[in-house]
Amino acid sequence: MMSAPPPSSDASRELHLPATVARTLDRVRRRQLAFALALFPVLLVATLATAWLLQAVADRVFHLPWSARCVLLVLDVIGALILLDRFAVRAWKRRLNRKGAALLVERGIPDFRSALVSVVELTSPDADVSVRSRPLVARLISDVEERVSSAEVVRQVVRPDRLKKLLTRAVAPVALAALAIVLCQPLSGLLVQRILLADVALPAATQVVSVTEDLTVDEGGQAILTANASGEIPPDGKVVISYAGRPAETVMVPRSDKSPDEFSLPMANLREGFSYHFLLNDGVGREHQVSVRFPPVAEGLKFVQVPPAYTGLSESELTPTSLKLLEGSTLRIEGTATRPLRAGELRIGGVAQALPLTIEADRRSFRAEVAVSSEGWKSLGIHMTSNEEVESVKDPVYPVELVRDRAPAVTIHTPKDEASTVIANDTVPVSFEVSDDFGIHTAKLVYRVYRMMPDGSTEEGEEGQVPLAVPPGKTTWKHTFSWNLALLVPEVSTGYSITFSIEATDNHADAPRIGRSAERTLKVVSEQEKRLELLELLGQKAAEIERLYEQQRSVNERLQHSNP
Repeated sequence: MMSAPPPSSDASRELHLPATVARTLDRVRRRQLAFALALFPVLLVATLATAWLLQAVADRVFHLPWSARCVLLVLDVIGALILLDRFAVRAWKRRLNRKGAALLVERGIPDFRSALVSVVELTSPDADVSVRSRPLVARLISDVEERVSSAEVVRQVVRPDRLKKLLTRAVAPVALAALAIVLCQPLSGLLVQRILLADVALPAATQVVSVTEDLTVDEGGQAILTANASGEIPPDGKVVISYAGRPAETVMVPRSDKSPDEFSLPMANLREGFSYHFLLNDGVGREHQVSVRFPPVAEGLKFVQVPPAYTGLSESELTPTSLKLLEGSTLRIEGTATRPLRAGELRIGGVAQALPLTIEADRRSFRAEVAVSSEGWKSLGIHMTSNEEVESVKDPVYPVELVRDRAPAVTIHTPKDEASTVIANDTVPVSFEVSDDFGIHTAKLVYRVYRMMPDGSTEEGEEGQVPLAVPPGKTTWKHTFSWNLALLVPEVSTGYSITFSIEATDNHADAPRIGRSAERTLKVVSEQEKRLELLELLGQKAAEIERLYEQQRSVNERLQHSNP
């Protein structure tokens, strides 16, 4: 039995795509993909240049609002995404494999017919080539490899004609946009910023420069809206004011007297916030906000004075505008704030340190209790801080008049003269009056005796006092009594002198005040000296009566002569 002949070397050899052919096809793939992807940036730049040029012109002519510019920018982004999908994403997804590259080569170089595609297919791992066909396939591969090596396949097949044509068409809009940017500076820069939604104003014949910008004003306060104009200065301008939920208001604004390029609008008694911007000629100012801050305000203030117990007075409510406070009394303050409070303090004019207020649980009611000092107080004020950290402003200041507990006032009516004479062991009538703010506690006569020395000089002698019973509850007391000098120990004699006064104390609990009358002096004389004094006094009285009589007679005579 004869065996089959062994296969030839060509038939047993494995079929592979030649390296030259593989490299050529891969170069075709890369070049084709590069040219396809290059279309995207060219189209993107040309499209954006055209769109932004048109948008800039429209914005310059019509002063597009932010919302319109936002819509246009969104459309720009959508257009860029469409270009990205069509000319980048799809090109990447549809990139060629080696078989596709072979088909592209055969379309570009018809001489290959279908040989190149056949070689790619027959050398693929999935190809099923019979043993008898292998020599023919090997010859085909060799021929294709030779033809690929001898021809400029990549350059002939993948040509940049489409890219060049697109670049040629894109030059015009890009160059026009670049020229506009260069020639229209700085306007072009502003227009580009506005395309990108920057909040910048376009230049006009009149430029508006905000001075006041955003403001925060306390409720009921005043705001002065101010802007300056540069360029063409108009004789007057406008302010557009917009409140929430209401149509905008336009207010005419004259030029300021301070500066010809300044425009100001004062607004008083502000109760709610608003936005505003200036219109000066063709210039439009930036939009600004005026916010109204609501500081806490004290309402229903009550000032209650609790006098010291010794005065016998009951507590009383005082008028805030007339605070007469008795030293030593207790002042109780109560009130309510218009806003919830975080803290508060009582400010006392003349006292450096403020006193904290007690905030009640509702965070609105407050109170304070303070002892009234004897000095330093000039005024009272309530300062508050709300939960929003807003402090009260223009706090009312309530003037304070301190009322002091004065010492009793004592006046001696009898003896009337500061010095008078008496006889030893005589009885001296004494009358006096004591008055005090809140009550008299004690009264007494205080005296001192001066002895006559043999050489005619005097020296201080005994001193003493005579207690006087004061009726309880008296604030004014008039009293007369007889002071018996015979009761003095030791006895006084001729030549002695006695000084005395009336002392009284009030009922102050801690430190009673002492009031003293003016001193009176009693000079002890003999009975004969007293008679001579009385005779002299009678003579003076008689002379005075005679003088009065003569005056009256003279007046009567003149009247008779004037009426014949």
